[in-house]
Amino acid sequence: SLLRKAQWAQMAILAFFFLAGYLNGFQSQDTPDSPHHITTHVNEGAETIVICKVQRVFGFNGRTSKFDAKISARRIAGAPFEPASGMIRYTLEGILPGDITPGKTYAIRAKLRKPQKYGTPGSFDYPAYLASQHIYVTGFISSSLYVRRIHEEPSLLQGLLYIPEVLRLRINGFIDSNLEGEQAAVYKALLTGDRSSISNELRKSFKESGCLHILAISGIHMSLLGVLLFTC
Repeated sequence: SLLRKAQWAQMAILAFFFLAGYLNGFQSQDTPDSPHHITTHVNEGAETIVICKVQRVFGFNGRTSKFDAKISARRIAGAPFEPASGMIRYTLEGILPGDITPGKTYAIRAKLRKPQKYGTPGSFDYPAYLASQHIYVTGFISSSLYVRRIHEEPSLLQGLLYIPEVLRLRINGFIDSNLEGEQAAVYKALLTGDRSSISNELRKSFKESGCLHILAISGIHMSLLGVLLFTC
């Protein structure tokens, strides 16, 4: 019957959803072996210049700022640029320059390294966390002077692809300009998922009250929202 076919279709979609998630998580554990991937060209201690497009910008935590970038070329001082691929999570000492926006291209000079796991058993596995986002290399930028914008004509498709991240960045900027301190940090965590401004004291207060999950836009929240929309 038509009803039974619809039920089988729903079960097949659900099975495909879980299978796709499993395969994505499984593959992220394997370091890419492409000869052009940035993981094969990490020379720790040496500064590397890369051409990259910013993908996502995180907030200022009071000491450093972070952002993710997808690279297209790289070179070590004194050598020519060579094709490269992969993602890098950059950390900058201080506040990011105001013109760093998702979708724009930059030349960045920084020290690259592969993230390390803490030796304490049961501690947070930072490399695995980054790998789940297909990031296997991190970079430290000692000064904002080492970040330079490369001007290019943006395409319509590019503009559409980065609308969510640009909107997220603007919302965070609006919150920072209208609220202060911990109030702004909580609103950013709730509305855009940016928890970089949450202080350790505030995080501890939420944890002790059993409400820490409120600050995280996690998979279970998205699943509940999906079920609600599907039911409607």
